[in-house]
Amino acid sequence: MKREPSVVEVDVIDLRSLELDAFNYVREKVSDDVVSVCTLFGWRWGIVETTKGLCALNDEGLSEYGPLRLRSITNKRKLWLVFVVQHQHPDIRTPLSISLGQKELKALPVEKQEKLSEFVRTGPRYERRYREWESALSEIALPKN
Repeated sequence: MKREPSVVEVDVIDLRSLELDAFNYVREKVSDDVVSVCTLFGWRWGIVETTKGLCALNDEGLSEYGPLRLRSITNKRKLWLVFVVQHQHPDIRTPLSISLGQKELKALPVEKQEKLSEFVRTGPRYERRYREWESALSEIALPKN
């Protein structure tokens, strides 16, 4: 089933600078045999400005603060991201987490803007999450310029 185009615009945030910081931190503090880094599960993250504040979700339609209990990201209620740094030995990985408040999320570069219907992955397990986010955000998302 093809999705109707969403009215909600998502700012897809560019996490490369944070991934590089995680890579360098582990290389400096833990071990110099690191070879790569990625955001946990390869998720992309996006933010949506709403009348209730800043909402964050990943491209699987997941977020610890919504959509059913929609709570915005603030400088006290932060988004936690996990990076995984891979070492030369394939069985050794170092997880590293970072918390980002509203100020830090807004300071990140925006990779691109996408409709919510394009941002959330497609497939049976994602459709319910997408519909919940679309329903929750369509009434409160602030329009883009």
